[in-house]
Amino acid sequence: MSTDADRAAAEKAEAEKKAAEDAAAAAASAWPIGGYNSLILLLLISVLAMLALYVDVSAMSVVCAYMVEYQHVLNTVNGSMPC
Repeated sequence: MSTDADRAAAEKAEAEKKAAEDAAAAAASAWPIGGYNSLILLLLISVLAMLALYVDVSAMSVVCAYMVEYQHVLNTVNGSMPC
């Protein structure tokens, strides 16, 4: 009967060792970003939003500049000022 108890104790020790190794592996894989997952995502979204806004404003500025440049042509067609 002591062999069954010894075997159970050895299996328990092996299971605890495996659980500790798994926990260490999980901690090591999560270390490089250090819990900044949401911050990195927020910064990425903010940068992309600013880029989209910059491209949108740039496109509007170019269109308005062309409209002002060809104001005399648009003025004869529309009868009013574009910008």
